[in-house]
This record gives sequence, C-alpha cells and structure tokens, in this order.
Amino acid sequence: MYESALPAPSEPVSLCELTAAAYDAYSAAFLNQVDGEPCSLRLAGRGSGKVDRQIWARIDGELVAMRSAGMTSVRILDAGCGPGLWLIQAVQRARQLGFTTIEGEGFDISPEMIVQAHRLAIDLIDTHIALRFYVADIANATQSLRNDSFDVTLCLYNVLNHLPAELHEGVARELSRITKSALIATVRTVKGPPTIYVQPIDRARAFQQDNLAGRMDVVMADGRHLSMASHLFSSNELRRLFAPYVSIAELSGLDIFRQRFAPHPNWGAMTPSSAKPDPTLDMLERRYASDPAFVDQAVHLLLVGLPRARIPAR
Repeated sequence: MYESALPAPSEPVSLCELTAAAYDAYSAAFLNQVDGEPCSLRLAGRGSGKVDRQIWARIDGELVAMRSAGMTSVRILDAGCGPGLWLIQAVQRARQLGFTTIEGEGFDISPEMIVQAHRLAIDLIDTHIALRFYVADIANATQSLRNDSFDVTLCLYNVLNHLPAELHEGVARELSRITKSALIATVRTVKGPPTIYVQPIDRARAFQQDNLAGRMDVVMADGRHLSMASHLFSSNELRRLFAPYVSIAELSGLDIFRQRFAPHPNWGAMTPSSAKPDPTLDMLERRYASDPAFVDQAVHLLLVGLPRARIPAR
C-alpha cells in the first residue's frame, strides 16, 4: 500500500515579502509618481513637486561641490532605488558636470521595480557611465562592501520607513560606513499627514497604521489588500539613529505647510489667483524647516550626513 506524501506546510509570508509584493503590484505607477504623489519623470524639472526639487537640490549640490574640487570620477548608490529615477538623473547630471568616470548602483527589494529601472535605463548609452540595478534587501545588501565604497549614497522616501525597528541601527551604520562624501536620506514623519506609500491616499478604501507594531494594512479601492512594514520617524529618532556615524549637516522638514494649506486643484472654490504659488507658504517652509516645534509635522524629514570618522566593517 502506497501513501501519498502530504504537502509540506508553506512558510509564513514575512512582512518584508508583503512589502515587496505591494510595490510589485504598483511598480508601473512609480514612473510618474513618487511616494504615491504625481511627479515629473525629470525630478528636478518643471512639473515636479517642491519636495522633489528640494531633494534634488541637495544631490546636485554635492555633485557640483565634488566636481569643483577637481574630482573626475564618482560612484553613487541608491539604496531602495525604486524604478531608478533618482539614480538615472544623478549619473546624467554628473556627466553634464564633466565627470568622466561615473558608476551608479541601485537596488530595491521589489523585483518589478528593478524591471522598470532597467527599462528606463535602456536608452542611457554613454561610455563614461556604468549603471547597475539589482534586487536586494537593504537589511543585508551592503555588508560585503568596503568602507567608503560610494561618494554619494541616497536612501530616499520610504525605504527606511519599511524597515523593522530592530534593523534601523544596523542599516544606518552600514549606509554611513560605505559612504565617502555625502549620505542623503528622507523618511516619512510620525506627525505628518497619512500615506499609503504605493498610491495616492484617495485610492484606499481603508487603512490602518500601527507604529508600535511597525505595520500598515490597506484595503485599496480596487479590492486589493496590502500589508507593509511601516515605521514613522520623529526628527529626534532619526538624529539619534545616524549621529553616532556621521556629522549631520542638515536635518529639516520638507513640506510642513504646503500640503495642508495650498488649495486643492479639484476643489471648486479655487479661483485663478488661488491656483498661483503662494510665496507666503514658501517663506514659512524656509523659516520653520528646522524648528523643533514644527519639523515633525512635515511630510518628510531630510537628513544630510557627512563623514566624521571611518566606521570599521563588522
């Protein structure tokens, strides 16, 4: 008598895998949006959001400073690169500035995001630029790299938000260790407006953020149920995380007032004058960007870290 073998019980799906699956499901949308909000394909150009332009100003400033100092080669890492928009624009800008040897690496936990990155990069043909995209988890992607492997390291938008809290310190240490000149990171804030990360928030039927559990659950309007690792940061928490490893040149809030007070384009009460940019909001943003009373109310926190000491490899 023969008995058929019972199928082995399947391994439970981790929150990390669920997060990757959520981004896989909406990867194509990230070609014209960042953090669930519309953006231009050229992140610093006309049509891009104010936050994108502010982030790009820091990236561009670092590239300009390095070129002005006489550097002709540059290596850039985008940790959690999504569809590669930031990295592609950064290497193109480096070439425009006159760098002759440019290496760019980008990795993401979402395989579909890397597919999109390869598609975007296919027309980038320049013998001075070497570009590589691959699937990897930031929790362990950099451990085999040498100290100071990259001149500039980017870790933008929600990458750190999607890490379990117990991994924060190790990842901050690793990102700092492999960075030679400038580490630029952004995160979503604990007191900022809500987000569902992968789509504009009006595409959700219901959502729940549990910061203690480090988890977000979303029911989308199209019927999909998403679960993601989600931890929201305060400015003090972000500072404590990176301060042991880098000199923090900037820790500021991006979009404290604009999203809350700018008129909505779909709101019928708008007038031609209200559709124009409000210089008062820009002035308030500049004045209070680093004010402890306001910074945690921002949509994003921006951290620029400069090397302070060489961090020994583990």
